[in-house]
Amino acid sequence: MSECNFTEYDEILVPVPSQPDVEYVTEDELKEVEERLSDYNNIENKPSINGVTLEGNLTSDDLKIVSKTKLVEHGTNDTTFTLPPNEFHTWGEIASLDITLQEGEEGVVNEYWFAFTSGASPTTLILPDTVVSDMGIQANTRYECNIVNNYLVFQEWSVTNG
Repeated sequence: MSECNFTEYDEILVPVPSQPDVEYVTEDELKEVEERLSDYNNIENKPSINGVTLEGNLTSDDLKIVSKTKLVEHGTNDTTFTLPPNEFHTWGEIASLDITLQEGEEGVVNEYWFAFTSGASPTTLILPDTVVSDMGIQANTRYECNIVNNYLVFQEWSVTNG
């Protein structure tokens, strides 16, 4: 086994080949330090999320992380509406829908999510001029739409009445 010099770093001795005259640690001492550091329970200043220390098997509820989306069903009412971010708003079969976007929260992704059904005549959808979309509304179609950063994406499904 070749000789290796060590230097002190944060109270742990690690090998540094270029520094002579530095004290050595034994293999047993090094193993003891490795075992101490490999046990998460021995680590000081453990990280935390929302003030909860990360240890054990924690759920998103334990960490106070809310990832639930509020569902608001309008039926055929409220067809002129200011859409808040990060909620899912749905309408039934409607002739027109005039949507404006409520200002979102700074520093987060604000998603505007909504759905509606177009009946025998295509629904007239009015969106802010800032929203980029290539959506063409067809009769007898269900639409689910998302707007993020003023870009609208959508999915459509054919529906039959009767």
